[in-house]
Amino acid sequence: MSRQKTHHTKQFKLDAINYRKEHPDLTQVECAKNLGIGVSTLARWEAQFRDNDGDIPIIGSGSYASDEAKEIAHLKRELRDAQDSLDVLKKAIGILNEQFNPERPNAVRCTDITDIWTQDGFVYLNCVMDLYARKIIAWTLADTMEVSTVIETINKAKACRNTDLPLIIHSDRGSQYISNAWREATEKMQQSYSHSGYPYDNACIESFHSLIKREWLNRFHIINYKHAYRLVFEYIETFYNTVRIHSHCDYMSPNDFEKLFERVSSLPAA
Repeated sequence: MSRQKTHHTKQFKLDAINYRKEHPDLTQVECAKNLGIGVSTLARWEAQFRDNDGDIPIIGSGSYASDEAKEIAHLKRELRDAQDSLDVLKKAIGILNEQFNPERPNAVRCTDITDIWTQDGFVYLNCVMDLYARKIIAWTLADTMEVSTVIETINKAKACRNTDLPLIIHSDRGSQYISNAWREATEKMQQSYSHSGYPYDNACIESFHSLIKREWLNRFHIINYKHAYRLVFEYIETFYNTVRIHSHCDYMSPNDFEKLFERVSSLPAA
């Protein structure tokens, strides 16, 4: 099995550079390790940032910004007009059935939204978790719970981990996840929903949201969105995915557990 190349968003690159600036006590090698990237990758991003007046160019981005604005407007109209498709929903309820241990990455993902209190008001964290290693493969922090937020997150997940293999995406039955926009964004995936009043199928992602608050966010008096974003980035991208050990992962980090799978899969058959 060939190793799948990781695609980092422009925002991740800028956040990584900012993380390096805010941790002068760490060497470049230590920062790269915490972020789960190579030191040469971090050095290249920093050079691009310096050479482009505090920005990182995205090759081949075209008119993405205007297209994105157009798509968001379209999704908002979809949300207003969206109706609960009972036929689709009935077929998708309970597909996951608490089967939390897939045999490979990119087989089952789950997603959910949680609120984070700041002195400026609530912000909302939406994450997508790959259940094989319990890795957070995409996340978005927003000041709204509109359907555009979950679409942005699932599009991030598709961009960084595109797969042609069968893939289940599980969520609760919140209005965002039964919208037309969500079904269109996940049309190549097998959609799964929790039973009404029975949230256990989504226990893994809900457990993560409890964990980030208990282990990290609750330590701080969070001022505003910017402060919350920085804290979420540090926890997910420099600790949870790359450093924190999990009993589910045989006491490895999610990154290391997936790398072990890649190494084992690449071995010749006996």
